[in-house]
Amino acid sequence: MSDKIKLPKSIKVGGIYYDVYEKEIGFVDDNTLAGIHKGCSSEIKVDTTRAAQKVLETFIHEIVHATDFTCLGYDLEEEHVELLTKNFIQVFVDNNLQLNNDNAKLPKKIRIGPYEYKVVFPYIFKDMPGVTAFSVIHENLAIFLSDREGEDIYKKDYIKFNLFTAIYIVIINLYRSETGISVDFKIASSALFQVFRDNKLEEFIKKYW
Repeated sequence: MSDKIKLPKSIKVGGIYYDVYEKEIGFVDDNTLAGIHKGCSSEIKVDTTRAAQKVLETFIHEIVHATDFTCLGYDLEEEHVELLTKNFIQVFVDNNLQLNNDNAKLPKKIRIGPYEYKVVFPYIFKDMPGVTAFSVIHENLAIFLSDREGEDIYKKDYIKFNLFTAIYIVIINLYRSETGISVDFKIASSALFQVFRDNKLEEFIKKYW
């Protein structure tokens, strides 16, 4: 982990470019803030005077807020943003998904939270061939991924997206909140996948964590 994090000047969320500012935020309503997301002005502000890992976590946290605001109808509760932030950081730190490299082989195992999930690829869904793209069996700690629909082979980035969506489902299943997340899992995972890929956040997290 580097001692000093250099945040990008801007990030792309959906079709919107957010300006990123490094500054000491101070107090708002008697609470010390580490970061602020302003959807109406497309701004993210992060207090970079804090410890490096806290800065990185805050940056990803505000990006999840920006994704929620831009793509998901601003439906996520604060606890959901925290849940997704902390657990996706863990997944990226502990694994080598290579989301931006479609030619990279899929990992055979993925650590998600305290568990190690087996990744079975390519898998043929005999009951629903050509219909099911992926499946998660929590009791067996396994993720099954198909590589085709009938005779048509899935594109590599679509397979990576299915893996990302499976990870999203595992995170939600492992750390269910009392209120639950109302946003459809495919819509949420699609938005987050796009943001993580477009901004190469997997590499950014692994560089500075």
